Amino acid sequence: MKEQNFEDKLKELETINNMIKSGELALNDTVTSFEKGMKIAGELEKEINLIERKVEILVGESEFKNFQE
Repeated sequence: MKEQNFEDKLKELETINNMIKSGELALNDTVTSFEKGMKIAGELEKEINLIERKVEILVGESEFKNFQE
């Protein structure tokens, strides 16, 4: 199975959120959906942190190059 990209995970999290908010799920389904949503949210947070570190490195490299000039 192909791994979901960031946007797909975010869309799935939004869908889960809307399902829970609708109040139409049974209690067990709500808990299961909540658990899945928390897992996805954790994955998204890890991806965001990784991207932030990459941006910090790139900005740092850019500032270093400007400093050398």
